[in-house]
Amino acid sequence: MVSLQRRGQSRGQRRGQRRGQRRGQRRRQRRGQRRRQRRGQRSEERSEERSEERTEVRGEVRGDVRGEVRGEVRAEVRGQRRGQRSEERSEETSEERTEERSEVRGEVRGEDRGVDRGEVRGEVRGEVRGVIFICDIHI
Repeated sequence: MVSLQRRGQSRGQRRGQRRGQRRGQRRRQRRGQRRRQRRGQRSEERSEERSEERTEVRGEVRGDVRGEVRGEVRAEVRGQRRGQRSEERSEETSEERTEERSEVRGEVRGEDRGVDRGEVRGEVRGEVRGVIFICDIHI
């Protein structure tokens, strides 16, 4: 059961990623096309480039993204948090724990250090500006 659920989630996340990437690429392509039209290039090249770029997007991208992410991250975090807070948490009562859990929902801003175990459901809206270093792509 768990694996099935996870698989479904990851599929959804991938879909979202793809959509976002495609949107961004389309924007960039349109900008590029306008520039090329001004320079007077052939339309054949454009259609080829479009199909090429679209096929690149599919598959998982593993690696690290360096750059800034602008936009909002709305997410629900379910699961256990392990990390810096683990010492403090042992002293806390169950009431405080539930309070903390409710805090997590909504916008997450700032730095989060530690290991999060569990699922994160939500959407990331915005653009990623910067350089993406890709280690390996599985298509």
